[in-house]
Amino acid sequence: MNTVNREFFPHLSAEAQHALEHLPAALDAALPLKAAHRRDLPVAVQDLSARLTRERGGNERPYWSSPRLASAYLRYFLPWNLMRLIRLLAALELPQPPADAAERAMLLDIGSGPLTLPLALWLAKPQWRELPLDVACLDSSPRALELGRTIFAHMAGEKTRWRIVPVRAGMNALAREVHGRPWLISAANVLNERKTERAPLGARLELFAAQAARLLHPQGALLCVEPGTRLGGKLVQSLREEALALGLAPVQPCPHAQSCPLQGARSWCHFSLDVQGTPGWLAQLAREARLPKKELHFSFMFLQRQAGKRHDEAGGGTEHLEARVISAPFKLPGIQKPARYACSARGLLLLTRAADAPSGALVTVQWPARPGRDDHSGAWIL
Repeated sequence: MNTVNREFFPHLSAEAQHALEHLPAALDAALPLKAAHRRDLPVAVQDLSARLTRERGGNERPYWSSPRLASAYLRYFLPWNLMRLIRLLAALELPQPPADAAERAMLLDIGSGPLTLPLALWLAKPQWRELPLDVACLDSSPRALELGRTIFAHMAGEKTRWRIVPVRAGMNALAREVHGRPWLISAANVLNERKTERAPLGARLELFAAQAARLLHPQGALLCVEPGTRLGGKLVQSLREEALALGLAPVQPCPHAQSCPLQGARSWCHFSLDVQGTPGWLAQLAREARLPKKELHFSFMFLQRQAGKRHDEAGGGTEHLEARVISAPFKLPGIQKPARYACSARGLLLLTRAADAPSGALVTVQWPARPGRDDHSGAWIL
């Protein structure tokens, strides 16, 4: 018997949906569209999509210097990313920012672009809006930071207590350019953009993890979000292993702090969200650009400094086991209902009775006396 404990990703709040419906006003304040450019917008979105797919991995993003392509990014890619991140941030057990009248807390957002993650955090955590936060937004494109700052000011108001601090620098300049101990370090869609650099991938991930661990506040957290592709999932997995060696432990999505059971496997950890709450203007643009979305996919890792033994590791030998659903449902020969992969303290599981469990859900499974093994993945069959 498998029991779904709870759905992981909450739906967009009414306030967040309202903000997304009115996002075009903030975008127009940052980058007004002339009538001709507005008519051309669906084609510009197609062009930018093809360009991003073809050139993924470059450090430079020259499309920010093109009003046509920058408009396409802000009006198509930014809102989809916001929808994804708002729901993720609302789900995470983020530590309370250590901010008060005497000291401001610091968020360091790496590869911030048009401030996508700070915007999502503002919408996902309304209870934090009155806290004095310094939001250090690090990016190599001053134009992207400028546009994001205007959008944030329009949405949050000029009197917001969050202070945006643009930092024009690349990820390798963290130690030199960032002053302070961030309570949260975030990097969304950053690691995959570095895959064409000359340094070996392992060395780059090791450097990034080491810099983040050195900068992080003692009670701070590190969040990395990547596309839900095989590459994105493997990057997040590799970062997890580097972070473990530096004293950072996975909090979510992992239900354990042991070595990842997907190491060397063809499968990867990723999650899918429905597009419920999509603003009408974005759905219309997606149709016109012939790039509609039915789901939003991503991989992520949320880590904090290790604080003793986790409860799941202590209970790893019990009859019942907590597991996280980490894949979309798929068909298996000889099994009537779709199956899903799940991660647990005992390793990778193949759940044959969890087809209706939401992506990312925690599931309590009853451990059988003699579980079988899947020949393809090596997962325990439950």
